[in-house]
Amino acid sequence: MAVLQIHVVRARLDKRINYVMNPEKTACQGFHSFFGIKDTLTSGFTCACDEAYQQMMETKQHEKKTDKVLGYHYIQSFKPGEVTPEEAHQVGCEFIERCFAEDFEVVIGTHTDHAHIHNHIILNSVSFVDSHKFQSTPASFYKLREISDEICRAHHLSVIDDPKTRKAKHYAEWKAEQEYRPTIRNEIRRDIDVVLKQAHSLNNFWELLRLRGYEIKFNERRKYAAIRPPNGKRFIRIKSLGEEYTPRELVKRLEAADKSEVAANRRSFQQIYQQRKHRKKYYALSWTIIPHRRLTLRGIRALYWRYVYMLSKVRTRKAPRAVRGVMLDELKKLERYSQQYYFLRDFDTEITKCLRYERKALTYLRMFCAGFQCV
Repeated sequence: MAVLQIHVVRARLDKRINYVMNPEKTACQGFHSFFGIKDTLTSGFTCACDEAYQQMMETKQHEKKTDKVLGYHYIQSFKPGEVTPEEAHQVGCEFIERCFAEDFEVVIGTHTDHAHIHNHIILNSVSFVDSHKFQSTPASFYKLREISDEICRAHHLSVIDDPKTRKAKHYAEWKAEQEYRPTIRNEIRRDIDVVLKQAHSLNNFWELLRLRGYEIKFNERRKYAAIRPPNGKRFIRIKSLGEEYTPRELVKRLEAADKSEVAANRRSFQQIYQQRKHRKKYYALSWTIIPHRRLTLRGIRALYWRYVYMLSKVRTRKAPRAVRGVMLDELKKLERYSQQYYFLRDFDTEITKCLRYERKALTYLRMFCAGFQCV
């Protein structure tokens, strides 16, 4: 089935054109189209494929519009085995002629290097007729998709009958989600989901959001409700968060939560209360060893001990620090030196007395000998 995609080109337009015109991807022997490359499924509209980039840039420079969006890259894919390369290229050329060929320079290349054949279309963003820039919007894209489906039906190709139209995400938000990084919009969605489970009415919902620091613009004169998260730079419309966050859907979710989740929570709390009310109580017997409980001081006694601690009269015990390595060896030496010091201090008095008595005995002996010699 045919599927149409769009990508905005903001830089390196020449690189995109070279990829689309790659001869290895678009090779087709014997195929030749006007303004295209021989033996390749390529075509140019109001420009030659060999000089497409130069001609597009000349148009931009002549109109002085060489900044911001340089072009648009459309991809038109087909179901595998449903279309031939030549027919797929013809479908792409008809699509260009109906949509862009009268005002813009366009090149197309049909790639056949994959199982599903697909067209790559590069559109110059500046018109060579009246110098206006092509503005791609969701409405214009849906219109182009309808034209593509109409052409495919004319060629008896399958299309998506009921395509889902959803609001596209900004590239920065999409990139952050792919890298699992938080975004402001995801944080807002999470807070809204939490508050919805707590609120019982829409007014209560806005009030709970304000309590979380959100600023809210919502009244009868405003068409869309807008909120600004805490520390946010600008207001964000709630409807831009997704279809589930429009005011109408918020009211539906509040009503559903009031009937289901709130009632379930109420029943669970009632069951817990009943279980606690009829719970069997156990008491310790007189001979049962009751573990010691830490003494808790209250009143004047607690105040007294607080002042005691403040006056540093009582200090809490602190566990000694663990000592390892070289410090442990030094502490062992210090302990040995201290023991030797205490030993000498305790036995020094006795040794001194013995020495004193020996000196007196020697003195008396010398006096006795001296007197005996005199006689």
